[in-house]
Amino acid sequence: MPIPRIVRKWNRAGLNKVTRRIAPWMPGLGVVVHHGRRSGRVYQTPVNVFAARDGYVLALTYGPDTDWVNNGRRPAAASCGPAGASSR
Repeated sequence: MPIPRIVRKWNRAGLNKVTRRIAPWMPGLGVVVHHGRRSGRVYQTPVNVFAARDGYVLALTYGPDTDWVNNGRRPAAASCGPAGASSR
């Protein structure tokens, strides 16, 4: 079940800024680095990351209709990894 939209707004306003700094070293967290579809701006979004046989599984905490998911669907548009590792 996706988290309510109001929580998404709180995270964007402040919590993501803190989480983004600790996510590369915190087990179970990672940072998705993606480029805006229209602006081309670089964004860093903290996410829950789980190791899988073929790479990683990312939790879609807010559902599949978020900006980082849509931006990352383009080829080579995003990278992610836990503990400072990076994977495309």
